[in-house]
Amino acid sequence: MKRHSYLVLFILCVTAMSVFAQEAVFDDVVANSKISAVRLTGFEDASFWKVAMPIDQGIISSKIRRGAPKDIAGEIPGEFDAEVFEDYVLKNIEDGDDASTIEDMYVKDTRKTYIYNDAGEAEEIVYEYYKLNEEEGKASKSNMMKARDIFDRNNLDEKVPQMFSSDKVLGVKVEYLQRGYNWFSVKPIKPISIEGRCKTISVWIAGRNYRHTISTLLKDFNGNDRILYMGKLNFIGWKKLTVYIPDDNRIVKQWDHHFVDKEGIKFNGFLIECDPAESYGTYYIYFDELRATTDLFNESTRDDDDMRDDW
Repeated sequence: MKRHSYLVLFILCVTAMSVFAQEAVFDDVVANSKISAVRLTGFEDASFWKVAMPIDQGIISSKIRRGAPKDIAGEIPGEFDAEVFEDYVLKNIEDGDDASTIEDMYVKDTRKTYIYNDAGEAEEIVYEYYKLNEEEGKASKSNMMKARDIFDRNNLDEKVPQMFSSDKVLGVKVEYLQRGYNWFSVKPIKPISIEGRCKTISVWIAGRNYRHTISTLLKDFNGNDRILYMGKLNFIGWKKLTVYIPDDNRIVKQWDHHFVDKEGIKFNGFLIECDPAESYGTYYIYFDELRATTDLFNESTRDDDDMRDDW
């Protein structure tokens, strides 16, 4: 009888280990990654943004201004999807020599990722793209400035996906009515979706060396509001501020294994909390280039024929 009990216990242990092993297969899918840099907005249109603060604290307004951080003023995309580069970029450059210059600056490459089926068999997925050619100085600073000029002369910012203009910023002006623990917000008219599992969100800011603090406003997978601290604005000139999204899905929920809806969160603006000692007179702050890094592996391997649970 006792032997029988030991046998049953052994079978249960083996079964549990088998289940754990099967779960490890699915964890292996999560371990795969396709980290991508995503440009969310360049703040080129003031009408897309709404600014607000309590009416008893001050008057707030916004305006588009010419300018850009030097670090991004001459920027060109570091990577293009293969189809975009071949069918949009090169075909929209009128001068043949210019097209050859751009083609010579980029080199075609592939990324390989894997997805595992229920049987634990790996299926290879190949993604083709063009990246800057780092050999022989082909992507030197002078060549990149030349490429930026070619893109501008052919107006590719409006014609080609993944291109963008970098000469406009969003300015926000605050006129304080009283000192105190004042605050104001800068929000998009509609929250900006970030697909996949977001890792970081960054923005370029000219904070005018005030001791105010800035936080990022998010909406998680379930639509709940979350606030993540970014830093202080006590610096001169432009500075890139970055907020890291916690990997713990319980803190900022980005996915649910029971649903096939797209993973991700939504960016819902900035909250600026003012230092009482410096909340007087007029305050200016400028924003440029809101970007995110996100893992799009699960999005790239999702079945496009599956129904969404949204009815």
